[in-house]
Amino acid sequence: MKKLFAALASAPKRTAGLLTMLAAAVIVPSVLWAWGPERPTYTYAKPAPHVTFNSIVDNPSVGDERNFVRIREVANGTNFRDDVSLQAGKTYEVMVFYHNNAAANLNESGKGIAKDVTARVQMPGRLAAGETATITGFISASNATPQTVWDNARATTSDAVALRYVPGSAKIASSNGAVNGSALSSNLLTSGVKLGYNKLDGTLPGCNEYSGYITYRFVVDKPDFTLDKQVSVDGGKTWTESAKTTPGSTIQYRLIYKNTGTVQQDNVILKDELPAGVTYVPGSSQIANAKTGGVYKSTVDGITGSGGYKIGSFTPGSNNYFKFSAKVGANSTLAKCGDNKLTNKVIAYTENGSKSDTADVTVPKDCPPTPKYTCDSLTVKKLERTKFEFTTAYTVENATFKHVTYVVKNAAGTEVYRGQNRVFTTETVGTYTVEAFVTVTVNGTDKTVTSAKCKGTFEVTKKPVEPKPGVTITKKVNGEDRKTVAINQEFTYQLTVKNTGNVTLTNVKVTDAAPAGVQFISADKGVISNNAWSYTIPELKVGESINFAIKAKATKSNLTGIKNTACVDAPQVPGTPDDCDDATIVVPPTPVPGVKIDKKVDGVEHKKVTVNQEFTYQIVVRNTGTMDLKDVKVSDNAPAHVQFVSANAGTIADNKWNHVIPELKVGQSVSFAIKAKVTKEVEGVITNTACVDAPQVPGTPDDCDDATVEVPKTPTPPVDEDIKVCDLETKTIITIKKSEFDETKHTEDLSECAEAPTPEVPTELPTTGLSEGIMAFAGLGSLALSVTYYAISRRSLGNL
Repeated sequence: MKKLFAALASAPKRTAGLLTMLAAAVIVPSVLWAWGPERPTYTYAKPAPHVTFNSIVDNPSVGDERNFVRIREVANGTNFRDDVSLQAGKTYEVMVFYHNNAAANLNESGKGIAKDVTARVQMPGRLAAGETATITGFISASNATPQTVWDNARATTSDAVALRYVPGSAKIASSNGAVNGSALSSNLLTSGVKLGYNKLDGTLPGCNEYSGYITYRFVVDKPDFTLDKQVSVDGGKTWTESAKTTPGSTIQYRLIYKNTGTVQQDNVILKDELPAGVTYVPGSSQIANAKTGGVYKSTVDGITGSGGYKIGSFTPGSNNYFKFSAKVGANSTLAKCGDNKLTNKVIAYTENGSKSDTADVTVPKDCPPTPKYTCDSLTVKKLERTKFEFTTAYTVENATFKHVTYVVKNAAGTEVYRGQNRVFTTETVGTYTVEAFVTVTVNGTDKTVTSAKCKGTFEVTKKPVEPKPGVTITKKVNGEDRKTVAINQEFTYQLTVKNTGNVTLTNVKVTDAAPAGVQFISADKGVISNNAWSYTIPELKVGESINFAIKAKATKSNLTGIKNTACVDAPQVPGTPDDCDDATIVVPPTPVPGVKIDKKVDGVEHKKVTVNQEFTYQIVVRNTGTMDLKDVKVSDNAPAHVQFVSANAGTIADNKWNHVIPELKVGQSVSFAIKAKVTKEVEGVITNTACVDAPQVPGTPDDCDDATVEVPKTPTPPVDEDIKVCDLETKTIITIKKSEFDETKHTEDLSECAEAPTPEVPTELPTTGLSEGIMAFAGLGSLALSVTYYAISRRSLGNL
């Protein structure tokens, strides 16, 4: 094993395998090499702390273990390498190295033992010419990280080949364990096979002593063959790919197949396709191959049939000869005069594809002189308005000329004349076609010929008519005879001049002078000078019309009708001018803008309300002018102590209401409602003013109106005064509220009663009991309250 590994080490290694790794786990991008996946790497001195495969980069035997799939040619005994050039017929061997990189001290605990270790190889079955095959090996374990690693070797070929696995060649080529030399099934190339050490059970301890490698072999096959087709016109004495013979002769064809590939070809079929004019001679087929001892022996017909002839199976290097006779057709059956090239084709069908080859026989056909007759040209000459002459040029060789027939058709395609007369006359106006047909006699048979060159056209025109020149002009304003426009508003006069006669008019003058109150601005044709427009039409064909557009505007208002007249004059038409037409504009008075605003409060000019009572300001804006208004601004600022609550339109911000009316047509009114309330009782009338301002109306604002509210003063309730009365029952003077006076009990005549004695107030309150103490405290509290009230009242008076 060490000897073989040393041989492996002597082969070229990837650069990464030659570097000394200083760390136990170094990541190298897998895109640099044909291995994967990207994974940590380890060194021989510092193996992995877990189960992982082929990740040591300085293995003394194989170098970088990530490069673990290699290939070599078996026959020349070269070392395993990454790339090889395949040659048909040779055998190649693939090596797959495997190594559980877990440290040996992990095996006792089981942590370093790989489980379910499987090897699998992926290899294509066929390669196209110039294609590179990738042979990829996979090593997997259920507890490895990563679970699967892979590497590949490459094989190139210049030919299309097939890669055939050599049955029974897969084996454990090297292992220190009991599995050394064990055969592996062909599942290695499909679903994979289990590896191991003591047995192939998928169990593999960690460390270099448990590593090993697998080998298997494949053969490069290239199916190929040659096919040759030959002909003999001298009874088989000489064979060539082309030959000459005579009509009616018998010739021989020979078909040669040879297997030039590396595999046996089975069920080879030859099929011969005879050309037209050549027929197979029944019973003439003969075959020669290894089975006939290399001599021709007669065989059944069928080589020219639809299914061909099955010649059998052929090992590499073997061949087959097949020949048969064929009859060339008589002179009359050949396709053309002179040499006829008859190409015979053979096709070989194999399970690896098909090929074909041909052989030619040239057979001359003897023919009599070929008659030639052509119609070369047709000329039509106008003699008069209704009379035409036809002249035909033709060629006639080896035939007899008879005559030329002329066929004339009208524009509808109806034939109106057929005959040999070269002069044609008709009074019917229109366009006609004429075609010449040349008739000759060939071997007693009449033949007729024509061509595209023997067709022509001519026209019978109308009789000239008496010239009647005429011209008209029509005029519109914005497409109408009468149009209302605003002052300074652009409008367009449209003029149409038409040739109503039967002759073309030239130098036709068209004029239009603007009336008072109208200013010409521009025109699509012609010139404007001194507010007059003119244009000369160089040519006006019969029935032709020309349109003109003149943009203008009214410079005055309140005009009931301004007529503008345009005229046309053609030198060919008698009189001046030849025709005139007009269009009218009406200019209404200049519109006057005007706007008015009215304001109410709950429908009245003035209203009394209470504090926080909601009421509604009603605002009506009306267009009082004679023109539509746009972007009309309406505003209302709440006066002091009035708060706007909501509005049916517009916005309220900082107790100010605003709204813009996009458009207010003439006479149109727009109403608004603003709910409000007075927040404080104030004396007098509160006036609220709303204003309107339209950009079209001079001044700011254009109009204002107001409405007023008033909050009546709240009446002061009567004061219930203290009064002294005489208590009629006790005959004492007492103090009561005025509202408590009762005539049956009291009198205001104090002379009837004596003053009630004032009780003596002890200088020291008794402290003999709880109730007395409380009452004393209450008395002191009342005294303190009275003092406080007195102080506050004095302060209030001071503020007043």
